[in-house]
Amino acid sequence: MKCTKDEYGMFMKLFRYITGANDVEAKIMMTFPVSVKLHQIDENTFEQEMGFYLDEKHQTNPPEPTNPAVYLVKRPTMNIYTR
Repeated sequence: MKCTKDEYGMFMKLFRYITGANDVEAKIMMTFPVSVKLHQIDENTFEQEMGFYLDEKHQTNPPEPTNPAVYLVKRPTMNIYTR
């Protein structure tokens, strides 16, 4: 599967966050999977959202992103299975 320019841009914003573009310049271990969600705006338009899951160390008190386009979302506890 080929990555689009928009997907690459979203990924790089998140990657910069985990490599220090946050309020405490913390380096956060990259986790898998990367979450991708599509929101349908209307019949022909979709908005895409990409997310990284934070490692356990940073879940209780995650550093704030310095980029206003990057934001934190708290999700309920879940089990994730990947292959």
